[in-house]
Amino acid sequence: MGTIFLNIRTGQITERTNSSWRPDEDWVNIGFKDHRYKPHGWDGEVYLCPLCGIYHAEYNSYGELTIRQRFIVKYGRVFGCKEAKKLMQIGSMLGGRKEHYEAVVKLRGIIDTWAPRLMQLEASQRRRVLRLLLKGREDDALAYIIARGLAKFWRIMGVIIKQFHRMRPEIEQILEAHRRVNTRDLQVYLERCVDKSFNALKPFSHEFRKVCDVREEYYRYELCVGTSINKRSWGRTRGREVSGDDLIKIVKNYGRAIQQHVRKPIREDFLRLVELTEKIKPYEQIRVERSLQKSDIRLNQRGSWVCRTRPNKFTYVYITHGGELKFEEHSFSKMWLTTDNPDRVRFNGKGEGEEEFTVYLLHIDELPVIEDILPDVIELYKEAEREVGKTRILNESIMAEMNKVAAPWLIARGLK
Repeated sequence: MGTIFLNIRTGQITERTNSSWRPDEDWVNIGFKDHRYKPHGWDGEVYLCPLCGIYHAEYNSYGELTIRQRFIVKYGRVFGCKEAKKLMQIGSMLGGRKEHYEAVVKLRGIIDTWAPRLMQLEASQRRRVLRLLLKGREDDALAYIIARGLAKFWRIMGVIIKQFHRMRPEIEQILEAHRRVNTRDLQVYLERCVDKSFNALKPFSHEFRKVCDVREEYYRYELCVGTSINKRSWGRTRGREVSGDDLIKIVKNYGRAIQQHVRKPIREDFLRLVELTEKIKPYEQIRVERSLQKSDIRLNQRGSWVCRTRPNKFTYVYITHGGELKFEEHSFSKMWLTTDNPDRVRFNGKGEGEEEFTVYLLHIDELPVIEDILPDVIELYKEAEREVGKTRILNESIMAEMNKVAAPWLIARGLK
């Protein structure tokens, strides 16, 4: 074995066969010569980089330089070592033939933009786009890529649309259940209803009155009542109107004290709203999970036990920007959701440390992922609905009573 060195200052190439020779810092190792290989031919060519001002070499231990190496030497003398290697790397990814290397040099100004798109195409499509680009017809090249991508996309979409029609009953069940178990939206609707009912009685008082001092863990303020219920920080003349979740908490804790300071005509109805608010149960996030074992023993309609094999993996399908169809297979042991984000069903991997996989059920392109386990997903939502339903039924009856109390005041305001 012999080591080949290049002198970056003079461009000289030499082989070190004598181990006693110690090259200085101007000599760099560019390869080796294998004397065991016959014939003992090797090839190397040197070029001076116009940018860094030193010599570089392309070297092949077993024969002549490759097409890529020859082009690196040729264009390294013109564009510099880094730019030449980058262009030739793109040429290799596009096909590695002479025409590809020549094309990337001619398209040097735009190749960085077009290279990712070209690499997504088939060989025949790539050649056609390169010909259009070399003629300066960038718009035509882009139109061709879009047309090819759309044709492939719509062929796939035809199959997917048929599948959606078949899955429609199950999808509608999931979407309906999603609305009923979304505790975040239910809480917002509850707070708006409480705000609307109390706002119907405004103004609470024609004078701005202090009700009491409130000391929380990190915050002190005066609870006041005027046109609305306000929090007033120490030293301020006016306060901040409370609403939503803040209003519910204050009414539960201080509603009866506030009632002593409101106008007499609304005092009785205000107290009724306070009593109803005290019964409200806020919606809290609930986690519901379902274990998915490989088999499931169930009692069928005839009263006999049957073993049903259940899928414990699904295939995630997606289309890349270049129009390529991709498949990813995921195995799992259980799935779960939280009622604050019920559109996301999460799947846990089978092994220790397996990452979770999330499917967004409101994204139409992700619904086919769970096609094989749709019955289990529906059962998961039914279980979540049973948990949330207890709180929802209670709060809906309270909101109906609050609307009855507020209705006469809303009507009277509309007549003014």
